[in-house]
Amino acid sequence: MAAGWGGAFGLAGGGLVDPSSNGGLRRVLVFRLGATGALPALQAVERTFPDPMPEVSATPVVLAQGRADYFTHCQVCHGNGVISGSSIPDLRYSAVTMDPAAWRAVMIDGTLAQRGMIAFAEWMTPEQAEGLRQFVLSEAHVWKRQAEAP
Repeated sequence: MAAGWGGAFGLAGGGLVDPSSNGGLRRVLVFRLGATGALPALQAVERTFPDPMPEVSATPVVLAQGRADYFTHCQVCHGNGVISGSSIPDLRYSAVTMDPAAWRAVMIDGTLAQRGMIAFAEWMTPEQAEGLRQFVLSEAHVWKRQAEAP
């Protein structure tokens, strides 16, 4: 039997996952009559925000367009509210989000296409991709402030 966090809801519903659970460890469980084995304990995962984190430099108009682009193109896989279920990278913690050149290489040039992350050059300009990055970065700052609050 499959157990854990998975399926399409596990992608988009990342806000429901305990962040220390690494998205909820996914396991395949096999049972045997009379067996006495026990599952190993789940290992907690500590995710930390990059430090230093670059500042957001986009205007409110660019951020609004970046938000619209995120919810049009990204949220189904990377999570509603920019919160991943951890089966796919959580962009708030990603070094790619922190680096404009790396972001463009992934989003426009398709450097991760072999790993399942398609290029979006067909649907957005490099400037739109940067606006999207700025929106994700702004969300990362919000979550980092919340994490650091007493």
